This record gives sequence, C-alpha cells and structure tokens, in this order.
Amino acid sequence: MYPSPTPTNPTRKKFSFFRLVQNAFPVFANDDPNDVDPSPQQKDYLFRYQMHQPSPHLLGEYSFFIGGVVGSKQNSPAVYRALKKNGVLSETGEIRTERITRDFANQVRTVSVHAQRKLVGLLFWWEEEVVRLRLVGEEEKEVEEVLEELTRRGDGNNAVGREVKMLLEGVRRRKALLPSERVEDKLPDYEG
Repeated sequence: MYPSPTPTNPTRKKFSFFRLVQNAFPVFANDDPNDVDPSPQQKDYLFRYQMHQPSPHLLGEYSFFIGGVVGSKQNSPAVYRALKKNGVLSETGEIRTERITRDFANQVRTVSVHAQRKLVGLLFWWEEEVVRLRLVGEEEKEVEEVLEELTRRGDGNNAVGREVKMLLEGVRRRKALLPSERVEDKLPDYEG
C-alpha cells in the first residue's frame, strides 16, 4: 500500500486518519493559499514570548501555539518534536529551513494542511527575525565597547560620551521593538 523505506526514499509515508479528515473537508481547515504568513498580532505574541526565553533565538515547544500555528497548547509539543525529528529544528532548536522538503506534509502530519502552510511561513519569518536580532545585537555590542573605551579614558560623561549613551539606548529600543511597531523598507506595489 505505502512504499517501504529505501535508500532513495528514507521516509515511510504512514496513513493518518486525522490528515484524511482535515484534507477531505477543507472548509473546516479554513484553508486560504494566500494566508500563509503569521498576522502582525501573532508575530508580536511570538516575539514577546521568545524575548522572555533563556535563548530568544531558539524556538521552543510552545512557540507554535503562541505563534498561532496550532490551536491548543497540547498540540504544540507534537509539532516541535516532528520538526526536530526531521531536522527542520536542530538539536539546539535553531531553524534550518533548507530541511523543509516536499515530504513536509507527511513529516508534520499532526496539523492540517493550512496549519502546515502557516508553520512554514512562521519558520521563514522567525529565521529572518533571528538574523535581525543577531545584527542588532552585534551593533549593540560595538556601541557598548565604544562606551567602555570612553569611560576607561574618562570621557564617558562629556558630550561624546552622552551621545554614545543615547546611541546605545536607541539600539536597545530598536532591538525591543515589536514587529508591528517597526517601519521597514518595502518595495512599492506595481500594477501591471
């Protein structure tokens, strides 16, 4: 009935009654192919949640509930385990989107097709967010080093030192901005 594992196809596709029901009745899945990205509110919730974690850049078991991919807290760990099992999340929890393959629907079969699309959108968005956090963190570290050097030389309280302190505060505020509060460069919409 289903292919057994081979060297070219190491994943064995298993039958899932839940997936069959979800795909047979797409009205209940609220499936819209254009609705794959997390909403601004979902991004804000996930960002706040992640910033209070010990390692904010690593997604945890409940990140998928907070991000709106699954509807209950109990389903989120199953999605987390499935992503780890298939290498989309590394052992430490880092995202590796290059591991999302055409077999993704069978690898994360505990959620509907619509939720799988939202999950992929969330993973790609969070990967970009981690890059942003890393870059802003590097900028913060550089400004802190400049401020330490100024303080060491005794120039921490003069005009230059105050300016560097203000710059550091600005970087920290930018780091803490919620996704919905940011003004990002967007390409203009072209009609054609």
